[in-house]
Amino acid sequence: MKTRVARIVILIICVCLIASLTTVFGGCSKKEVTGSNDTGGQAKTQDSESANKEPFKIHILNRVNPEVKLEGNSLLDEIERITGVRLEIEAPPIKNYVDRQNIIMASGDLPDIVYDWSLGVNYQKWAEEDLFIPIDDYIPKCPNLTENILEEEWEFARVPATGKFHAIPRPTESAKGTMGFAI
Repeated sequence: MKTRVARIVILIICVCLIASLTTVFGGCSKKEVTGSNDTGGQAKTQDSESANKEPFKIHILNRVNPEVKLEGNSLLDEIERITGVRLEIEAPPIKNYVDRQNIIMASGDLPDIVYDWSLGVNYQKWAEEDLFIPIDDYIPKCPNLTENILEEEWEFARVPATGKFHAIPRPTESAKGTMGFAI
């Protein structure tokens, strides 16, 4: 059970990074060619992962600008194709995001990832109430996190009452006002 949770957390961390690095995606998928095309035969191309396999789903509550189209989004489709993970993003209107976030966190039916604007009072309260899991043990397993997020940004995400990290801070030009993805 502990190994399954660890794998899920690492997968969530990776997906968070993929989702926040939208400009990185190009032709990254590995394809296998089967059959022969030498004699006019038709070659087939298949993804490394089976197309028939049901994708793993991650529910994300995220603040998204209204001009971003989530349905039929080619980036989200590419993430699912490459990773086998479907990102189910709930994106309430920006002006009502905090209200929706409060309702969801009080409901007990929690998403896997919650985007928080400030990593402030609510984030700390919810972490203390165990609504977010501590991710300290997983951070060293993801060197891209420690290489790309400043130490002061990490410290901003530390919950004083627990001494632990419950969110991946989103790198900004200044660590003041850091936002992040809580898991």
